[in-house]
Amino acid sequence: MSHHNPNPYQTPPANGVVAQAAPVARTLNPNPGVKTWQMGYLIAMLFLYLAVAVGGLLLALFRAEIAATDPESREWELAMMGTIYGVMGALFFAVFSVGLFWRRGMGGWIYNIVLISFGLMSCCTLPVAIPLLIFWIKHKDDIVLG
Repeated sequence: MSHHNPNPYQTPPANGVVAQAAPVARTLNPNPGVKTWQMGYLIAMLFLYLAVAVGGLLLALFRAEIAATDPESREWELAMMGTIYGVMGALFFAVFSVGLFWRRGMGGWIYNIVLISFGLMSCCTLPVAIPLLIFWIKHKDDIVLG
């Protein structure tokens, strides 16, 4: 009577029958705490990019007054910088606002992990983004299926 032992480093039991482990049932947590932290992160990033957009708009609008008080500034440079800041701020505001509403399913999980990864590019948001990224990955099943 030959029994196959799935673990070659384990000695077989005396009766020769290898017991199979019962599958472990995993219960889903429909609302892990990381979802709340992700929402706070998104709202903070929305305020940040709104400030960038408004600051860029103000820079472009008041370029003549700023150039008059600063001899090293040129109006066309201020207009260009203000336009770039305004457009980038508005663009990232829109990108992060999508994350507020698209949070379920595999696509929402991936989209939000990309948004968290944006926080890894700045020293200001790095202390929040690292633990958020770890727990976002850890609770993937809860977020995707919940």
